[in-house]
Amino acid sequence: MEYEFKQDITGDALATCPSEYELFGVWLTDEVNQLNPQLLEISRAINSLIEKQIKSKEFKHQNYILRMNQYEVELVYGEIAEDLDRVENPSEEDDFTLSYPNLINDTESSSMTGCGLSDFSKLIQEWIEFIS
Repeated sequence: MEYEFKQDITGDALATCPSEYELFGVWLTDEVNQLNPQLLEISRAINSLIEKQIKSKEFKHQNYILRMNQYEVELVYGEIAEDLDRVENPSEEDDFTLSYPNLINDTESSSMTGCGLSDFSKLIQEWIEFIS
């Protein structure tokens, strides 16, 4: 996966990725643009997945859900993230009847993206170095 990091005129960090991975760049820029505990926890989780200490890990951000397993990473944005969470974790009061496969098929590609764990690991490590 190719990507580029730069700073805007105010000094804020910006990440850009090719169109099929564009959501990763937006997520880095908007949600994890500072070295904070959650970004460091994501980095530790990646290492635990690579070392096969854990099988999967999920992080919920304000507008995103990041899911990782030992092989791949999935990032889901916006209402689709809320819908996926409702499908996978239904409550008794929830009248939500959409099935997971239909939800995925009806989603615009800009609302979801994914890549291999090794590519994501490299992206996160280089992002941490850039914003540090």
